[in-house]
Amino acid sequence: MKTTRKLSLFAVSDIIGLAIGTVMSPITTRLLTPAQYGAIPVVSAIWVMFAVFQFGTMDYSFPFFSSHSSKWGKGNVHLTSTRLSVIGASITWRMFGGWLIISGYGTQRAGLQAVEVVVYIVSLLPLILNGWQLYIMRYELMAVEFTKLTILGRVLPPIMSIPPILLVSQEDRLLVQLGFGCVANWIAYAWGARLLKGNRNDKESCVIDRRLAKEMLRYGLLLVPGGVIYSSFTAVDRFLLSSFRTAPEMAIFVLASSIGGIALIFKSWFSRVFDPLLVRWVAEKQPEQLKMKLQGTLNVLALGMSLIALMSLLWSKYIVRLLYPSEYQDAAFVIPVVVMAGVLSSLSLVFIAAPLIAQKAKYHIPVYTIGLIVNAIFGLVLIPPHGVAGAAWGTLFGEGAILFAWIFIGRYVLKNVSLRMGIAATMVTVSILCVLISSIAPITMSLKYTAILTLAVILIAVPLFFHIIRQNSWLQAIASSVRKKESKTSLH
Repeated sequence: MKTTRKLSLFAVSDIIGLAIGTVMSPITTRLLTPAQYGAIPVVSAIWVMFAVFQFGTMDYSFPFFSSHSSKWGKGNVHLTSTRLSVIGASITWRMFGGWLIISGYGTQRAGLQAVEVVVYIVSLLPLILNGWQLYIMRYELMAVEFTKLTILGRVLPPIMSIPPILLVSQEDRLLVQLGFGCVANWIAYAWGARLLKGNRNDKESCVIDRRLAKEMLRYGLLLVPGGVIYSSFTAVDRFLLSSFRTAPEMAIFVLASSIGGIALIFKSWFSRVFDPLLVRWVAEKQPEQLKMKLQGTLNVLALGMSLIALMSLLWSKYIVRLLYPSEYQDAAFVIPVVVMAGVLSSLSLVFIAAPLIAQKAKYHIPVYTIGLIVNAIFGLVLIPPHGVAGAAWGTLFGEGAILFAWIFIGRYVLKNVSLRMGIAATMVTVSILCVLISSIAPITMSLKYTAILTLAVILIAVPLFFHIIRQNSWLQAIASSVRKKESKTSLH
């Protein structure tokens, strides 16, 4: 299958997966109380801290060693990282499960029953292993297998859990959801293992390359502290929110993040496609071509993500009002901030190319430390008076600090990613100002004027998109290739 079709399948799988989540969330918020709906995210906020080690640091090492696979061998990198990730998953899962039971955090802080904590822990292991399966499929461009496994993982849990939930009392519904979700997770993991086994080259060695394993572990451990710090973003927001506010407000924050995730599907798709491509671009060792590709990627990404942020600002209140109970209506004011934070996070993915090109991991820790400090400070200041909105703004400011740090390192420290920022900076600044003004002084518009304003934004964005393409020869080549394929298709 050609690369463009594979990349399209990654996008389709994300769209279908998030569409399933969109359909299910209004049902779930009606079947569970706000306290039940917000309980698992309270526990998951701590799991995020442990999850940095869930793949034995292989998720940090794999892109770097894949970009230099000629030295170690592609099969060796794949197999060695997979074995080490399984070992890491087992150790991390045991540590987290033991801590959760001994500390009583799940029952005391999140309000879960003891049996619900146990079922949650059991369901977590297949979820971790399934995550590594999807990770490998993404970097190996196994788009068909990735799509099948993603859809199964999204469809199976609600199909199995919702019918029995309707048959039990309110206090038992979360337990039933967790139990059937656990079974679904194990089924998805087993199927993922079968898909990967069918794609494996039996001629490749199945023995871990010990020298490679040592190098990958060493490199991954250098990046882990930065990963721990960055993962603390979610933990800090949710910990502060649970400390200063109530569980129902946590449920609103989780819902806003979930809906914001739907709007940010473009970011998710971009990450799945861009990360493997960046590894290949760096391996080609053509600096001028790499710079041109990064510049085109930055401008298109900034336009697309800014457009999504503005659409969320215009339409989030209608979506929440249509789909969710009255207890969750405040989520509409938080969604645009969540999406805007995702915009800044997306742009950072481009500038992280700087340490990858230089093969230097030491910058991750200071960059993510700066972001975490900024996030925590704004969270402490804004969450007590503003609740959910304060948590979202803290995340946005933290992501902004990380983006500026990566730009500075690429331009002035490593001097290997120096891109023109005019178009991207203008679009992002306009979007942030619109979200900020709306948060300070919300403007109520009728559906008619919202539709008119939406059309106006699109009419501005379309010619700007074509202008960006004309300014970049790499984007022009892609557009020309697409037109030729469409022409051939019409002739047939």
